[in-house]
Amino acid sequence: MVCPAAPVVNTPPTIAYNPVTGTTINYTTGGTATAIVATPSGGSGSGAAATTTVGACTISGGGAAFPTTNIAQLSFVGNTVTAQNINLPNCVPQVAATNATLTCPESQGGAAAVNRVWPVVCPAAPVVNTPPTIAYNPTTGTTINYTTGGTATAIVATPSGGSGAGAAATTTVGACTISGGGAAFPTTNIAQLSFVGNTVTAQNINLPNCVPQVAATNATLTCPESRGGAAAVNRVWPVVCPAAPIGNTPPTIAYNPVTGTTINYTTGGTATAIVATPSGGSGSGAAATTTVGACTISGGGAAFPTTNIAQLSFVGNTVTAQNINLPNCVPQVAATNATLTCPESRAALLRSTASGR
Repeated sequence: MVCPAAPVVNTPPTIAYNPVTGTTINYTTGGTATAIVATPSGGSGSGAAATTTVGACTISGGGAAFPTTNIAQLSFVGNTVTAQNINLPNCVPQVAATNATLTCPESQGGAAAVNRVWPVVCPAAPVVNTPPTIAYNPTTGTTINYTTGGTATAIVATPSGGSGAGAAATTTVGACTISGGGAAFPTTNIAQLSFVGNTVTAQNINLPNCVPQVAATNATLTCPESRGGAAAVNRVWPVVCPAAPIGNTPPTIAYNPVTGTTINYTTGGTATAIVATPSGGSGSGAAATTTVGACTISGGGAAFPTTNIAQLSFVGNTVTAQNINLPNCVPQVAATNATLTCPESRAALLRSTASGR
């Protein structure tokens, strides 16, 4: 007699998950996560009626943090007890942590799927300490021209591209110095500026005033820039303090002989010229001009047939003397007294200078 084997019942296996559904799966900062282990048990038979499928799983709600959202389907048939892995795709850490949802539809023996769900978290990207880059306006190498008042517009230093915190994320500019300017630049040091991490706030390199000299003064502004504590790189600008503005001052005139001195003609009717010597003037134009004359001789009658003498002009910083050339006289029976008058005008302000007889 033969007692036959019991008929095989087609039973799809039950799946145990590790970690269990509902457990939050935290990715690493490198964007990886440990696989979920799916372990079957209790199944028997073969074919579709004895098969449990898991997936295809999907990740939703993760945006750019989860560029890959689909995971291949797993199948477990009959009495298998061999575990399989739900291998999670890498995530891309963003500025902030990203929450998403892993959903794996599980179907036993072709029945309607039941969703197995896990929260997943892609962490924030680790902050890298990057010192900001500095853009200067005006750019390095540009000549900075001071005004005649001794002032100059500040250099604007604008940071960008930085991240993090602390010394490794800091760019310093300065302390800046001005060299080669001598007396034109009595203040040569400028305070240091610091820019940390992701700041985009500009700061000013405020230039000290200069003191204009007789001639323009060239100097050099040097700002050592250090990023993240590295060796400084010098950022350099030529600077120019202009010559002091020249005021318009009409020269003063010294006369030889001095005014009031009697000028005695010779019996031949001649006289030595009066020498007019300028000094102390500056500038140009009418406001910087002294005129002498036209001079006149009065009260001499027939002894002085010529009574007018051409005007002289002295401009700015001239020190060149000019002569007031006296006209000849005609001696008469008796000595003749007369008066020489030379109107002197400084910047068009008139005064008369009488110079003897």
